[in-house]
Order: sequence, then structure tokens, then C-alpha cells
Amino acid sequence: MKVERSVTVDAPQDEVWRHVLGTPASDDVLVLSEDDERFYMGVERTRSGRFVLIDVSSKLTSEVWFVPTDAPQTEPRVVAPRDHGHEYVVEHHWSAKEAGDRFLIVTNQGGRARNFELVTAPARSFDWQPHPRLGRMSEREWLRWGYLHMDHHLRQFGA
Repeated sequence: MKVERSVTVDAPQDEVWRHVLGTPASDDVLVLSEDDERFYMGVERTRSGRFVLIDVSSKLTSEVWFVPTDAPQTEPRVVAPRDHGHEYVVEHHWSAKEAGDRFLIVTNQGGRARNFELVTAPARSFDWQPHPRLGRMSEREWLRWGYLHMDHHLRQFGA
């Protein structure tokens, strides 16, 4: 018997709940909640399909939590704790051929990276390192990532 699982966002977007398909909503489990009304929450699956990301962001600050898709009952872990002015976005890369079980993180390093930079971190630890080929990003590269990030949020909210 295959049990499918999904993650849903409560209407006010201040709570993320785990729901097992085919079970009553009364069995749902609260995964994460946000009390600060300046922050909004979004949920997405990484392109690798290996993690669910919970994005908690305001205009100037980001916090991303992750849960492995093969263990959805796992408590979410934070990529980087909330720090005012630290903005970042996360994607997961996995490849059997390369050292590929890692997060790719575009970050302003709390304001220290003017045009943001791409860093990597092993998926099982969080020792952020500059990406070996990309590192600090040019203004043009940052604008492209910014466009992709904005496009993601516009699609997320149906705009």
C-alpha cells in the first residue's frame, strides 16, 4: 500500500501543516508556524525532488527550512537562522556522478556580498563555501537570479 504525503499552507500563510492523503484533516500535524506578521511563508519542493523547502521571508530577511521528501515526518531543519538583513534563496542539487548532494544558496551574506554570491553547503551540514566556479555574482547575474526568484513568488501567489 502506497501512502502519498503532501504539505499544505494554511490560508493566512502563517502555518504549514503536514497532511497524509486519504486521512481526515483532523489528523494533520502542524509543521511550522510564524508569529511575526512581517513575514510570509511559502512551500515548495526542490527541483531534485529530495526536499520540501519552507521559505519564511520579509522584505529584508530570509529563513529557509527543509524536510526530506523521503521522511516527511522529520522535524524541519533551518538552512541559516533568521538574521535581520540576511537574504538568501535555496535549491538542492543531487547527482550520482559528482559530489552532488548539496544545497546551492544565493546569499547577500547579511549585506557583505553587494551583488549576492552563490555558495554551496553539503545537504547534511551547513559549512557554506563559495561556489568553486561562480562565487561572487556580477550585477547582471544577480538581476537574472532576482528575476527568477520574483517569478517564483508571482507564480506561488497566482499573480
